[in-house]
Formats: sequence, C-alpha cells, structure tokens
Amino acid sequence: MKIEMIIGLSLFAVLVLSLIQLLILLRSKKVKQQRIKALAEYKARREEVELKARRQL
Repeated sequence: MKIEMIIGLSLFAVLVLSLIQLLILLRSKKVKQQRIKALAEYKARREEVELKARRQL
C-alpha cells in the first residue's frame, strides 16, 4: 500500500511540475510577443517624430 501511495504521489508531482513548466512557457511567449509589439510601436513613433522634424526644417 505504501508503494502505491509513493507511486501516486510521484505521478502527481510530475504532472504538477509539467503544468507549471507549461504555464511558464506560455507566459514567456506572451511576454516576448508584448516586447516585440512595444518595440515596433516605439520604432513607428520615432519615425513619425523624425518626419515631423524634417518637415519643420
């Protein structure tokens, strides 16, 4: 009976760790996409500012 309990707890621990790993992976992908989007927006704004500055000269 103890062996079955140990095996069950081990499987449960592996499943929990796998779930945590999956959640971390999804979170890191989301953060990476947000960073790429923010960088693209920053570049677009910078380009607009440069165009306005050139027009004023």
